Amino acid sequence: MIEGIVFTNQIYGRCQMKHDILSRFIELGEDPESNLTDKSLRDVVLNFVIAGRDTTATTLSWAIYMVMTHNHVAEKLYSELKFFEEDRAKEENVKLHQINTEDPESFSQRVMQFAGFLTYDSLGRLYYLHAVITETLRLYPAVPQVCLMY
Repeated sequence: MIEGIVFTNQIYGRCQMKHDILSRFIELGEDPESNLTDKSLRDVVLNFVIAGRDTTATTLSWAIYMVMTHNHVAEKLYSELKFFEEDRAKEENVKLHQINTEDPESFSQRVMQFAGFLTYDSLGRLYYLHAVITETLRLYPAVPQVCLMY
């Protein structure tokens, strides 16, 4: 798949300036003074994809663990999310789907409705969620930091 993207960018991407990282690596690969091959380009892109996925999964796992082991955090986070959901429903003038514990489909509908309320701008309202994730990253950094002493 990555080889196909590289090939497509090599064929069609020549006529316009690209600012994404893949296009810049491809340009480096076309430079005769560069040692970058298609295989090394593929390896770099795979590293970016895998690193992003692993760090996100690790952070989410730690965040869930932290919320589940601190009841007061779970309650406050739940309150913020519930208020957010109700507020967004009012803004969009829609009624929240009711959840029937006997019907798993009703839960799925409510989750999809909640997901529809999430936008880049609306996420900025979730201050406590931001604090939870930030604190999780402080306690359990996804990428270890190395401090050099001089």
